[in-house]
Amino acid sequence: MKMTIFDATWKIDAAAFAFAGVLAGVVYIFTLQPRLSASAAESEWRSRLTETISEAESKEASTRQTVGEVQRLRRVTAEVSVELQSTSDLNSHIAAVSTIAQEHHVQINEIRSSPPVPVPGRRHVVVPIDLGGVGAFPDVVSLVALLHEKHRDTSVATFTIEHVVVDGVDLAAFRLGLNWHAMNDAGRTPAPASPGT
Repeated sequence: MKMTIFDATWKIDAAAFAFAGVLAGVVYIFTLQPRLSASAAESEWRSRLTETISEAESKEASTRQTVGEVQRLRRVTAEVSVELQSTSDLNSHIAAVSTIAQEHHVQINEIRSSPPVPVPGRRHVVVPIDLGGVGAFPDVVSLVALLHEKHRDTSVATFTIEHVVVDGVDLAAFRLGLNWHAMNDAGRTPAPASPGT
């Protein structure tokens, strides 16, 4: 059998190809693969960084908006703040409400107050005041609006109104449940108002 140069070198060539393959694998594993992994990791890191920056900017904008809203509410609160009277001024307060009613041609038939009710977590009390009377419908509505405007320390808790005829005249009979917000006088309770005062 005749041997050719190819037959004699194929083992060397095969070994060289195997060595070249192993060398290429080693180069890939130790140089290219770490760079590709680092590139992928860097890409993921940049993506997370971009998301985090975007989230931080969103939170910053939200915080700015919240701070602006708090400042606006503080201004509004300062504009509408009410200096509360002492509960010992209950009769004066009821007299002022009665005066407004008379000025609007509304007849008050009944006034009752109850002992102050503490407001949890606050330094004031609520004094319930019940009013009952009659008047022309527009006058009664005007009375309620004026009470809100002139006495911001008094809120309307309940309001009922019904049509009545008195001496042939159409009138509105009403009941108002008011809550008067007053300073807490260290446990002192004002005397309930008597009807007609």
